[in-house]
This record gives sequence, structure tokens and C-alpha cells, in this order.
Amino acid sequence: MPRDLASLEATLATLRESIATSLKATQPEPPELLFHYTNSGGLLGILNSSRLWATNFRFLNDASEVAYGVGLFESVVKERLADTEKDVISVFLERTLRTANAFDGMFDFYIACFCERDDLLNQWRVYAGSGGGFAIGLKSKEIGRRWGDLDPIQDFVLRKVIYDEVEQKRLICEIIDSTVQALDEATEGATIEESNNLIAYCCGFVRNNIADYLVSFKHPAFDVENEWRLCHIVSRYQEDHVLFRDGPYGLTPYVCLDPSPMAGINHNRLPISRITHGPVSDPANARFALEKLLRAKQYPHVDIAGSKLPMRVGL
Repeated sequence: MPRDLASLEATLATLRESIATSLKATQPEPPELLFHYTNSGGLLGILNSSRLWATNFRFLNDASEVAYGVGLFESVVKERLADTEKDVISVFLERTLRTANAFDGMFDFYIACFCERDDLLNQWRVYAGSGGGFAIGLKSKEIGRRWGDLDPIQDFVLRKVIYDEVEQKRLICEIIDSTVQALDEATEGATIEESNNLIAYCCGFVRNNIADYLVSFKHPAFDVENEWRLCHIVSRYQEDHVLFRDGPYGLTPYVCLDPSPMAGINHNRLPISRITHGPVSDPANARFALEKLLRAKQYPHVDIAGSKLPMRVGL
């Protein structure tokens, strides 16, 4: 390994630890329960399979969710590009603009979305429909663990969405500015060929480390949702576990979170603690149907609640 690359790798390894620390600081302890909103078809699919479904980000209700993070990242890089006078840094930033979106052909991103609250008007408007919708409350500590000893196809991590644009930009700048500094030092006195190799290495470093942010950022206008995401990143070479279903936007890729490898947790049952049904004209019937369904699917101890919002909210 060339001496300059070895030195750069050591510097970026330290930076990687700093980035992980910064991200961890944005992630508070989750509440005891997190709620996944869905319609009756989604509820039946989850209870029939005892699996959580994580949907490809392109098929979410707001397909721009990851695009927002990419756009913010690109704006920061362009600002740095306009300010630099060093050719090596300019080349690095230009290549970063072309290659840093890891979800453009290299990886795919699947998420299951959760909220901290189980009776949100904006969520019912999306999911309620004629059947009223459901908010499935799961124990966050059981769905949020990272299972590093399992197969990568079951590697999920729980992330709280970051809405603060100032914080978002600060995190992006930490990656870009620190990488620029490391590259600047590593290319001092280097040949063109050596510099190109170091630039390529830095582009890969940024691409791999920015992905966690792209899946965690959302436009500040959505902060009322208090969203958390169960995230799964899939390599294009590792897609045998991707499934497909009919969805509101047509044929929809998704993956299943399987609790069965976790010995002793709910005996192959998801850690569901409460289900809240949406606003409906006949709450008694909604509760009756939920009780029968939960007994049939061997979830007899799940609490059932009903929305306190009136029907006239415009559903």
C-alpha cells in the first residue's frame, strides 16, 4: 500500500469514529412504544406473517424523502466547490457530486416508518380510508436493536429522523470539511496518479458515510410527525431477500424484518403492545373485529385503543 494512502486511511478511520459519535448524539433514547400506521391490508399482512415490512424508499407516500437529503448534501458540496482554489479539492468535490448518492445504482434503501404518537391527524389522513386505519404500537427496544451477529439481510437499525436544517448541514459539513482537510494533507507533494487514487478513496469514504444521513434527514415542514425509521440498506449484489407486493404506486419492492432468530422474544411474534384504530363511525365494531383478529393470530394480550379525533376531521 502506498505510504500516502496508508496515512490517509488512518486519518479517515479516526474521522469515521467522529462521524459515528456525531450521529449518535442526534439519536435520543426512543419512547417505550413506537407506532407504525397502516391500513387494514397492511395490518393483516403484518399479523399474518409476524413480520415488519420495510418498503423501498422510492415507493413511500413521499418519494422525495431521501431526495431531500441528497439535495441538501449537493448544496453544501457546491458551496465548498465555489470557495476552493485548489485543483485537487475541486476535482474531489466535483467527483463527490457525481458519486456520493449511494442510492443511485449502488445501494437500495428500505424503511419501515414509525411515529412517537398513535393518534395523529396527518397520519390518519394518509392511512385511514374507509377502514379507519391502524397505529401498531411496538416495543422500541426490541425492534431497535442492531443484530450484528445475524445475516446482513436482517441487519436493521432504528433512526430518529432529523428535521433541523442547521443540524443537518452541520453534520454534512463535518464529513465534507474533514475529508477535504485529510485529502489536502495527503496530496501534498503527490504525483497526479497518486492524487487521483487518493481522491477516489476519499469519494468512496464520503459515499459510504453520508448514507446514514441521507436516510435520517427530512424536510423541517414534517417535524410534527416525530418520525423514527427502521432502516435496511441493500447492496445491488445482495437482493435475493427482496419481495414484491401490490401497493398504491404499483409493483412495490419491500423486505421483511424477521424476529424468529431472536430467541426468547415473544416466541416468533412481533413485540406489539397496543393497536389504535383510526376514527370510524362505529368504534365498537372496530374494536370487536380487532379483538377477534388478535386472538386468531395469537396476540391475545395486545391493548386496543380508539382514536379520539372526531369523524369530521376531513378523512
